[in-house]
Amino acid sequence: MRKISFSHNYKKLAGQTKARLLFVTVFSYEKDKYPHLTDYDTAILEGGEYQLKKGKYVLLLFLGDKGILFTTLRSKIGMYGLDKEEYYKKHLNEEFQIVIKEE
Repeated sequence: MRKISFSHNYKKLAGQTKARLLFVTVFSYEKDKYPHLTDYDTAILEGGEYQLKKGKYVLLLFLGDKGILFTTLRSKIGMYGLDKEEYYKKHLNEEFQIVIKEE
């Protein structure tokens, strides 16, 4: 099973441990333009929020194992020049294990 890692335990994850990837699209992020998305997508369960930078992201939509939908934003280009949009589109409808790195 593929894994998707998160730097913190985000509120949006709602205690889910697995999720199926339903949708992938490219998204140009600007905090001032999308404040509600920022509040939702970056809220850390223990308090605070992850600081996203302006730029191109891949927006992923997952359906978790508790039936709760959530999104996540990933930088469009990853390490070694990997195009994350292409990568995730290859894995549409696959199940991912949710890994929280801080635990």
